[in-house]
Amino acid sequence: MKTTVRTLFGLLFALFFALTACASEQVGQGPETVLTTFYPWYLGRLNDGVAPIASDRANLAKYVSQRRMSVLAKEYAKGALDVDYFTKAQDVMDDWQAHVSVTDVAIKDQGASAIVTLGNVDKWRLKVFLTNAKGRWRIDKVVAPQPK
Repeated sequence: MKTTVRTLFGLLFALFFALTACASEQVGQGPETVLTTFYPWYLGRLNDGVAPIASDRANLAKYVSQRRMSVLAKEYAKGALDVDYFTKAQDVMDDWQAHVSVTDVAIKDQGASAIVTLGNVDKWRLKVFLTNAKGRWRIDKVVAPQPK
């Protein structure tokens, strides 16, 4: 009986810490952290030949607002996306995944914006807008390349 109680207690203890780690995964992360996590993951999926909007929506939804997910799903279903929404480009350059920088982060109320620069040689700059819902920053809008 004591072994069963100890085992049960140990399992509950491990479960508590696992759930705490999952719950805090994005809650409290700032816009910069979300973007520096999202873009390498997203570009990696594209480099692997996977379009997250088509086949990895659950993971994409961790970073993208519900409103934007809905709009993208409709546009994707219609075949209306001429360029990738999150990069505003038709191709992914080789050095983008390894070189993501986030600058000029501005937070106001439940919104934020930042400049995301992809690449180290031929830099590609985007202005990204995020929204905060339930303590989680999510990408809501990406605007075409920004001049230096």
